Amino acid sequence: MLMITIAGFLTYPLGWSAVNPSHIWIFIASSLLVGLAQYLMIEAFRLGEVALISPFKYSSLLWATLIGLVVWDDLPSKHVVLGAFILILSGIYLLRNEVTSGGKNR
Repeated sequence: MLMITIAGFLTYPLGWSAVNPSHIWIFIASSLLVGLAQYLMIEAFRLGEVALISPFKYSSLLWATLIGLVVWDDLPSKHVVLGAFILILSGIYLLRNEVTSGGKNR
C-alpha cells in the first residue's frame, strides 16, 4: 500500500489526474470482487485437486486477452503471447507428468 502511494505521488507530475469522486464506487466494487475472487480461488485450491483447478486459473490469460480486445481494442504483444505460450506448455507438462506418475513424484 505504501509503495502504491509513493508511486502515485511520483507519477502525478507526469500527467496523472485526480480521481473523479463518482468513480470511487467503481473502485470499491472492483476491489471487493477481486478480493472475493482471490478468496474463492484459495478455497478451491485448498479443497480441490490442483490438476482439476489449475486450468481455470490459467484461463485468466484468455479472459484478460478477450477483455483487452473488447474494451480497449488491444491485442497482446508477441512477447506476452510467447510468455503465455511458455506458461501454458509448462502447465501441460506438469499435468502430464502428474498423471503419468500417478502423483508419486511428491
